[in-house]
Amino acid sequence: LGIAGQVRFHGEKSQQEIRDLLRSCQIYVCSSLTESFGIAVIEAISVGLAVVVTRCGGPEFYVTPEQGAVVEPDSVEELVRGVRDVVSRLGDFDPQKQHQYIVDHFSKEVVVREVSKRYRLALERHAKEVAEAEEAAARAAGGDEGRGGVTILEAEVGGVNHVAAERIDCDFRVVGRFH
Repeated sequence: LGIAGQVRFHGEKSQQEIRDLLRSCQIYVCSSLTESFGIAVIEAISVGLAVVVTRCGGPEFYVTPEQGAVVEPDSVEELVRGVRDVVSRLGDFDPQKQHQYIVDHFSKEVVVREVSKRYRLALERHAKEVAEAEEAAARAAGGDEGRGGVTILEAEVGGVNHVAAERIDCDFRVVGRFH
């Protein structure tokens, strides 16, 4: 590649060695054309680094000026601009705040809580739609009785509420309505 004098390839490293390497840097640059999320960017911010990332489908949704800079992809000029911007503000980046940002937004507890909440909301919305459709069918049939139904199961597992909805085939009578 002809870059041996400019780039150092470290080879395979353990997680601790990666953290130590990151901590030895001042900034982290992710110049990807496509990223779905950017775990390496999260790791860099977590150890306290300011970052420069391209608008590549992932990092631009969580990197704010407090974490670094977002630039357009596939542009050397944009990358240079982003690096210059971050370097000019290096004194403004607090490693503890960088780390806390990641803990507050991407820790396992936060992600599990948010994913569980979204599943619960989707299941509740689905259960409501099914109940409304069945109620409408029962009214159309001339009463508040009919066939079908929804069973909603809610359980706490590992301190997290899980909600599941299942369509079952049974006789039913409307005893309440969602509003």
